[in-house]
Amino acid sequence: MARENREELARLIEYYREILGAVGEGLLCLTAGGDVSFANPAANKMLGHEDVERAGSFCEVVHCKRGMGVFQKGQRSSREPAGKGWICPPESCPIQKTILDGKRLYVEEDVFWKTDGTPLPVAYVSSPLCRNGRTESAVIAFRDISQEKRAEEEKNRIQKELVRAQKMEAIGMLAGGVAHDFNNILTAIYGLVDLCLRDADPSSRMFKRLDYIRNTCDKASSLVKQLLMFGRKQSLDFQTLDLNGLVEELVEMLRRLIGEDVAVDMQLAPGLWPVRADASGIEQVIMNLAVNARDAMPGGGRLALRTENVLLDGEGSRFMPGARPGRFIRISVQDTGTGMAPEVMEYIFDPFFTTKEKGKGSGLGLSVVYGIVANHQGWIHVDSVLGQGTTFDIYLPATDGRRRAKGRHGDEVDVVLDDLRGSGQKVLLVEDDEEVRNVVLRLLHDNGYRVFPASSVEEARKVYAEHGGDFDLVFSDIVLPDGNGIDLAEYFMEQDPGLNVLLSSGYLDRRSQWTQMENKRVMFLQKPYSMTRLLRVVRTAMGSDS
Repeated sequence: MARENREELARLIEYYREILGAVGEGLLCLTAGGDVSFANPAANKMLGHEDVERAGSFCEVVHCKRGMGVFQKGQRSSREPAGKGWICPPESCPIQKTILDGKRLYVEEDVFWKTDGTPLPVAYVSSPLCRNGRTESAVIAFRDISQEKRAEEEKNRIQKELVRAQKMEAIGMLAGGVAHDFNNILTAIYGLVDLCLRDADPSSRMFKRLDYIRNTCDKASSLVKQLLMFGRKQSLDFQTLDLNGLVEELVEMLRRLIGEDVAVDMQLAPGLWPVRADASGIEQVIMNLAVNARDAMPGGGRLALRTENVLLDGEGSRFMPGARPGRFIRISVQDTGTGMAPEVMEYIFDPFFTTKEKGKGSGLGLSVVYGIVANHQGWIHVDSVLGQGTTFDIYLPATDGRRRAKGRHGDEVDVVLDDLRGSGQKVLLVEDDEEVRNVVLRLLHDNGYRVFPASSVEEARKVYAEHGGDFDLVFSDIVLPDGNGIDLAEYFMEQDPGLNVLLSSGYLDRRSQWTQMENKRVMFLQKPYSMTRLLRVVRTAMGSDS
């Protein structure tokens, strides 16, 4: 009978071992002294031990002391070391207290240490086993929460990126509105200065002062243009580009810009896919990043420019904010500079945020980069390590279009104003800003055009009707108090399909109906503009040679 009892007991032990072996969670049994007396296969596998039962003290080997292997960089418990080699002293170990106090312990997040010294994020329950009022042992049931932590980190990252995107969109709208108003002001100043310069003696002190005002307007216009680029309100000239050719043309200018103490290394991928992009915008992106890289390397260093084709699938794009599957060109700008701390990287694309000394930068450089890339339906990935450098990866969607040489927007060439004069053509001028309207009216009138002003959609329709639609050109601002110039232009063109139309604005929102206007060959004049630019575009809009 005793033999049968022993055999039955052995079967029961084996049966329960099989049950414990099938459990997916790690199970450990500790003696009152803290040694591991039992470990199921899941526990051994998660901790990387062949047999945790032979490892000795749970506190020293698994919980309170760092593992004996190589301690990987950045991998440590959230608990600070209390002594050499210890995460926390054994006497304050919560599991040891469980054995002493006889109370069940629930821990949502902690770290156990694998045999190779790497951390294992875990959640566990420590349950005391008591007999006759004394705790004889404790059972620890734990599970690996690495995936949960990664999922939580990913969720937090996505939420953070969403908040940033919403913030950038709001700031972009504000920047666009401010830029629009400033461009109206600058347009009026440009026009008045040009009128005064025309009448002033080039050798006079007044001419020099007026010329200084005009140069100051140019600087203000450049700043406003950066705001528009950040706010994604800038009119861009998209064409099929070979980015390798663009970078090669730009690199000599970059070498002069960043100085001799910074070596420039180009690695351009052969067979690079073409992209639909604005050449000036991409140049601005590379220039701004190169200037930032130079400033991050005050003692010299290396600037690397790389291009490559990238094919992203759903899995590959999941870990980059803003990314999506498809074919992309990656432009990488890498420096060996000072790098950035995480708290700095969080704000680098915010307008007017800068770590430079006062007067050393406007804080718009990276904001402009962000706006241009976003306008190209691309995104930016930044990697930076303090003391080692920073890498900006720009992703732009590839196109199947044919390649052609990139176009440049050259400076306005000098022309004889008499060549741009009108000969009595009738212009319906629609502009709600009184100062701009009066200046443009004067500029066109003094250069041979008959101008009929209107300040709103309603007034423009009235003037148009009064003259029987007999106009050579309708020149209208897009943003009007009772509508917009695009709808107004369509209204007039329905009545006269051959009507010449020129639209103008402080910014052009590509989400508007502008595409259909382009298809009808309606011209656009970006504010602010000089007298020469105005006369040339008006002449071109009416089909005359410029």
